[in-house]
Order: sequence, then C-alpha cells, then structure tokens
Amino acid sequence: MQKWAPICMILYAFTQSYAAIDWMMTLQPKWFSTMFPVYFWSATMAGFFAMMILLARYLQKTGHIQKSITTEHYHDLGKWLFGLGVVFWAYIAFSQYMLIWYANLPVETGWYITRQLGGWAPISLILLFGHFLIPFILLITRWTKRWRSTLPLIAAWMVLMFFVDIYWLVFPMIPETAIADATSYNQLASWVTNGDVSVGYGFSLVNFTCLIGMFALFCGGTMINLRSCNLVASADPRLDEALHFENA
Repeated sequence: MQKWAPICMILYAFTQSYAAIDWMMTLQPKWFSTMFPVYFWSATMAGFFAMMILLARYLQKTGHIQKSITTEHYHDLGKWLFGLGVVFWAYIAFSQYMLIWYANLPVETGWYITRQLGGWAPISLILLFGHFLIPFILLITRWTKRWRSTLPLIAAWMVLMFFVDIYWLVFPMIPETAIADATSYNQLASWVTNGDVSVGYGFSLVNFTCLIGMFALFCGGTMINLRSCNLVASADPRLDEALHFENA
C-alpha cells in the first residue's frame, strides 16, 4: 500500500481534474480557468475531512473504536479541515476571482457575472461567510478542534457548505447571447431583475431528492463496507505510533 499510494494519489489528481473539466466547465463551453480543477479539489477536501470527522464521531457514539481515536486525532482532522477545506479553498477561490477580474476578458468574466446576478448573489455571499469567514474564526483556535462536541457541529456545517458550493458551481447559467447583446453590466442586471433573462436560479424537488438519494447511497455503501472490514488496521507496522500520536 505504501508503494501504490503515491502513484494512486497522482492518478487521482489527474482523474479528478479531468472530471471537473468534463462535468462542470463544459456547462459553459467558452469559459475556461486553469485554476478550476484545483478549486474543485479544495472543495472536495472540505467535504472529505468534514465527513471523516462525522464518521469517526458516529463510530465512537455507537461504541466502536473508543480507544483508537483520541482527542489528538480529532485535533489533527480539524487542522486538515481548517488548512485545506477553509484556508486553501479561500486562497484558490480568491486567486481565481482576482486573476479573472484583473484580466477583464469577456470570455472569462461571464462566469462570475452570472454568479453576481439574481438569486446567485446571496449564494455567493453565503459561501464567502459560511465557507470561509465563520469556519475560519471557529477553527483557528486549537480548542474547538479538540472539543468532541463542537468539532462535529462545525464539520456538519462544512458538509452543508460543500453541497452549496457544488450547487453554486453547476446550476448558474446565462445565455451567451444576453451577455453579447447587453451594452453594460447594469443593462444585463436589469434584464435579469425583470425576468427577461434567466440565470438558472431556482430550487425544485428533484434537486433535493437527488441530493438526498446520492447522500443515502454514499452513507449506506460506507456502512455496509465497514461491517465487512476491521475498523483498526491491526496489521499496520506503524499502528502503535498512530495510536499514541500527539499534536505539537
């Protein structure tokens, strides 16, 4: 596993990047960003480490791995969530926005214009505060990462923000003809406000049922697999070191 891990990490980076481009960037074929795959990766890291915290807490609540996961491990998971899921996510999000704003190329700015109009503007602010500012304040101290009652609540919030982030990436859409025909940003904004141009904002029953269904399949598959494997890697030669891990 130690030999295959570096190779698989590289393959995962490539396959996830290609998937983000094929599944999301192609929704607006003329738009491109070399930072988008990295942004998507940082978003998935927020969801991954948040779910790891929730899964670990659930297993302990149900009477499993009581001594295998300690406060030190929760502290470490909290640091990963803070570092990759909050700080690095904000860094990449800001860098992508800043570079597109600075270049001011019509083929690039349309992607952000869509997310500043109509109902997408409040969603953008929710991500700014809910995905960065609030978690940053909560996780910057070591104590919230060590409190087993607090960290899972923050992790649950980050899972919710992960879903909001993916929704924000996928659903906004504005006709290219509208961007081309508008003589100014204010004119385009007035068209959206008056309902003359749709930006894809809205909620439907399918949005929620699809989300709940996929989340249930994910949780169900995880629980089924956990029943058939050892929760503690007893054959790991570094198990004793991991069990006695302490944060500096």
